[in-house]
Amino acid sequence: MNKLIVGALAAGALGGAIAFAAPASAAPDCSKVIKDINEKDHTPTSTEAWTCAVQIQANAWEQFPSQLREDWQNYPTKLENSWKSFPGELEKNWREFPDKLRDGWTPGDESPEAADAPE
Repeated sequence: MNKLIVGALAAGALGGAIAFAAPASAAPDCSKVIKDINEKDHTPTSTEAWTCAVQIQANAWEQFPSQLREDWQNYPTKLENSWKSFPGELEKNWREFPDKLRDGWTPGDESPEAADAPE
C-alpha cells in the first residue's frame, strides 16, 4: 500500500513539474512581440497577449501620443480628399443605380443584389 501511495505522489509531482515547465519553455519573447507590433503591425496571438499583457499595454500608452498627433496631422488631407472624390462617387452611384436595380429584380439572377430582392 505504501508503494502505491509513493508511486501516486511521484506521478503527481512529475506531472506538476511538467505542467509548470511547459509554459515557461513556450513563453514568447515580449521584446520581440512589442517590436513586431510597432514595426510590422503585428497582432499578438492569445499566448503573446496573455504573457506580454503588461508590456503590450505600456507600449500602447507609449505610442498613443504620436499616433494621435499623426492622425490629427493627416485629418485635413483625408477630409479634403473625401470632399474632392464625393461628387464623382455620387454621380457614379446614381449612374449605376438603374442597372443595379434592374439586375436585382431580374428573375434567375444569382448576384448578391438579387439575393436581397423579394420574391
